[in-house]
Amino acid sequence: MMHPHPHHRHSISIPSAEIELTLDNLVSISLRKNFHPLTFSKLFKEFKHKLFTNNPEHGFDMTPLYHNCNANPLQLKYIYEILIKSELNNDFEELIKLFTVHLLRLSKTDQVVILIYFNQIYSEIPWSRLVENEKFLAGFSKYLKVVTLANISLDVDSKYIFMICKFIAHLLSNSTKVDDTFNESILEFLEFLKVKEFDASYEFLNSFYANYSFSTVKNDYQLSTNLQKDMQGPQNNTKILKLKKILWLSQQVTVDFAPMNEKFIKGLKSLLNLSTHPKDKTNLAALHIK
Repeated sequence: MMHPHPHHRHSISIPSAEIELTLDNLVSISLRKNFHPLTFSKLFKEFKHKLFTNNPEHGFDMTPLYHNCNANPLQLKYIYEILIKSELNNDFEELIKLFTVHLLRLSKTDQVVILIYFNQIYSEIPWSRLVENEKFLAGFSKYLKVVTLANISLDVDSKYIFMICKFIAHLLSNSTKVDDTFNESILEFLEFLKVKEFDASYEFLNSFYANYSFSTVKNDYQLSTNLQKDMQGPQNNTKILKLKKILWLSQQVTVDFAPMNEKFIKGLKSLLNLSTHPKDKTNLAALHIK
């Protein structure tokens, strides 16, 4: 039986009701004790349940889960565990709120690190389920719109913008066709990149989108049994590989895709340096950024 005292080193239960525990405290304690993400998820669910049981009308602010996450890679694993891995209902409610509410309230460093992390663990994210979720696409489209209206600077925000482009590319690479509203949001975002002269980000996303669009238009044109054959044939596999290569190029910073010009490659290499600040380099090293 676990010792009920909140200061017991081996206890992982929520402190008793008379002691007020905030999400900020829960995150801090878990990080300090180096709790495994599954342990944190258990504590988080228990904390949230108690909060709503005691006060059903109580608002629940998730900001402490994201705040200052650039300082500890374990906190990013907590974010992934709560927002994605333990999400069983396919509603991705907290992930939607991250993009529509919390992300833009965080420091730019925290925003960039979260986006870097999602792109880094792309193989662990159920992109196809996100693309099929209309609420998520609507929320992410809203986020893109807010970004285009924000005070964005080419000198300061190139890395941030490029990480958004990579996130969009991952969504597209796991979809045969996105809905019209999200498609329109991507086109507006591309226009924003062009106008603001985010050249490397524009060329990356535009190249990816052009290949994606060609593939989906061809698929639409070949509706019928021919589509079934095309989906299984080498020609369609070649198109998919082309999309994957663009993502792979951005991940590995390796020239392996002919249409990419030298200007793009130089810009991409510059972007992936991410920062000249030693602190950021330490954080990125801890994240195993390639």
